[in-house]
Amino acid sequence: MSKLNHDLPGELGTDTDRVWAKLTDLYKSAPTLRMMRDAMRVLSDDLPSRVSLRQAIAFIYVADANADGRRVTMRDIRDFFSEDEGSSGAGSVANTFSVFLDDDREGSLGWIEQRMDRDDKRKRYLHLTHDGKEVAMAMAERMSAELTAEADDAS
Repeated sequence: MSKLNHDLPGELGTDTDRVWAKLTDLYKSAPTLRMMRDAMRVLSDDLPSRVSLRQAIAFIYVADANADGRRVTMRDIRDFFSEDEGSSGAGSVANTFSVFLDDDREGSLGWIEQRMDRDDKRKRYLHLTHDGKEVAMAMAERMSAELTAEADDAS
């Protein structure tokens, strides 16, 4: 943390704030922070409010794998979340992932189905349903539009 005085003179939103951002190197993160802000807005607008950020990331993980033609299992999702955090939180995402599954549970969105491996019945691969594909594509299109608008604003 910088030892600069946090109580700089001047009005909010003026050159003083821009100078402060440059002195603290925060300005270097501005493009990335804007992309993160836009991605979070897309998530919050397109997903039901009961879906947590971790659940949303897990849904996008499955959509990304499906888009790339890669197989993905619940274990892959657990491993993805445990890479950076040890085991904390990884199991809870998998446990609450059922909100997306295409089953008869009340409140299930039906965006992801589990398909059994033909050779190993213990393995179940996660695939987007038609509705799940529609949601993922709509989110990707909105994010692409946000990034395009951001690039247009920057130029």
